[in-house]
Amino acid sequence: MKGKTVILLCLTLLILCPLTTISCCIDSPNAVQTQEIMNISILSYEESLPIHISNNSDFVNQASANSWDGNGSVSDPYIIENLNITVSGNSPIQIGNTTVFFEVRGCLIVGGSTGILLQNVTNAKIWNTIIRYTDSCGLLVTESESVLVTNNTIYGISGTEGVYSLGSDHCEFSNNTIVAVSGWGILLDYSNNCSITDNYLGSTAYDGIGLRDSSENNITLNEISHSHLSGIKLGNSHRCNIEQNFVGPSVTDGISVEASSNCRIVDNVLYLSGGYSLDIAGNSNQIIRNTFYESWMQGLRCQSNNNNVTQNNFIQNNLAFSEFATWLVDLGINNDIAGNYYEIWTWPDENEDDIVDTPYLYNDVSGLSDNEPHVKVFQTDLMHILTQPRLIYPNVQSLAINSGG
Repeated sequence: MKGKTVILLCLTLLILCPLTTISCCIDSPNAVQTQEIMNISILSYEESLPIHISNNSDFVNQASANSWDGNGSVSDPYIIENLNITVSGNSPIQIGNTTVFFEVRGCLIVGGSTGILLQNVTNAKIWNTIIRYTDSCGLLVTESESVLVTNNTIYGISGTEGVYSLGSDHCEFSNNTIVAVSGWGILLDYSNNCSITDNYLGSTAYDGIGLRDSSENNITLNEISHSHLSGIKLGNSHRCNIEQNFVGPSVTDGISVEASSNCRIVDNVLYLSGGYSLDIAGNSNQIIRNTFYESWMQGLRCQSNNNNVTQNNFIQNNLAFSEFATWLVDLGINNDIAGNYYEIWTWPDENEDDIVDTPYLYNDVSGLSDNEPHVKVFQTDLMHILTQPRLIYPNVQSLAINSGG
């Protein structure tokens, strides 16, 4: 992800007070560089037959026969590199039942069912590799542990996942570019204590990142664009950390959390969501310092209990509703919703304590309100924000006095 600045909102209205500005930027992939990778010449690689390894001793034999570097130790792993493996049918690379240290790096993997299949392995590293045009999955890690998948480009996957982790713990998926997938960009099933960080995921037919029955995972610093379902979706996945992700546009929700509790959802930017920016159906989650921008429905729907919602920005939500619709929905019990910024509710502040003098009522039936709506937008390190200008003087009251009303 490399340097992009996004201006969220700039309205040209008459104003006699300064704009609130947040400076910083989100990194994003260089489109030209990505296209060059996709068009890379096969002449850069050595042609190879498919590689299928069944256990440690098989790895030793094939490494010797193919003159691969390394001896399988932590300090000198086996190296499979600079190979062009183009097939139809079976997986180009399939490695299983190993504990040796090995790397697949700088390879071009084209076609096959699953580009790279790792089953019951530990101590593996897949990096700087291009995987494209597979029929099932770009890269599958199953029943494995301590696998690092980093700095790869995966695209044109006609199957269900760009990267799929099934029953694999303590794995890291980082700095990958995953685009044009007929399913999930990254999907974790029954995989715990994993890290999904600093990836770019674009044009996925399902969710950009999906977690199912996978707890204590870390999802941070990802850019997720044009998901045909949600940008990020959790199902029965507890104690996860979702932080500093840039998500949008999404056809449904920016982030959807179903039956998942005690998660941290912090400092994400969710924009142009076809449903809700954030839809929560899990208890005791922390929802802090997120920016909800231009969602078709409300910025937040909270369908569960005992959640903490504070220091979030609600900007230009409710595109499907009138301007008088509330910018969040609370359908749960004992949710602590206080101290957020609502673009339509920033004045008056007569005592200048940065808290609007009148609470923001978001449920007029039950009388629920945010008693500390913030006057100024909260800072985020992901983007620049120019908030809507407001006319402080002359205001409605002074106009009425001056006109004799």
